[in-house]
Amino acid sequence: HNADFKATSPKLPGHCSEWEKLESVTAEDWLNSLEQKTEKILKVSEKINIIGLSMGGTLAALLCNKFQDRTATLSLICAPFKVPSYQKLGYFFAKFFLKSIGGIGGDIKKIGAHEEYYPRIPVKAIGELFKIIDSGQKVLRNINVPVRLFYSKHDHIIAKESSEIAMKKIPADDKKLKIY
Repeated sequence: HNADFKATSPKLPGHCSEWEKLESVTAEDWLNSLEQKTEKILKVSEKINIIGLSMGGTLAALLCNKFQDRTATLSLICAPFKVPSYQKLGYFFAKFFLKSIGGIGGDIKKIGAHEEYYPRIPVKAIGELFKIIDSGQKVLRNINVPVRLFYSKHDHIIAKESSEIAMKKIPADDKKLKIY
């Protein structure tokens, strides 16, 4: 089977640079950037397959919601759709006292594997992530394209509950959850 695929992995504003740059961007900046890139792709492609990992998965759901008529499939890999109460409470207090917190990463189980992650995360960026997660959960009920969800039972960062929420709220007939 010959298929002509084109893939892109957009760099979000503030990402792939010093962690301090994340402090100056907003959830809207991230989503607007992805929407502009998607519009460019749709000028040369009839349909798109959207795939996202972690926060990128939540952003992928938001993109799918906006471009659903041009989305062939949606794949969400360990995408967060719920912020645990203790994290919301921690953020509420941290924003008054801290500029940043230690980075989150190193959750790859494979021996010898190395994960790149920021040594620090601006507290403001955490608030922006929470906005994305809240918005992402709200659009799940609108998604009606084939969806594949992937979750690792060894993930210590994104709770399994997020995949369960997505499975429950997405009305698409063609949806599957794979747990590794």
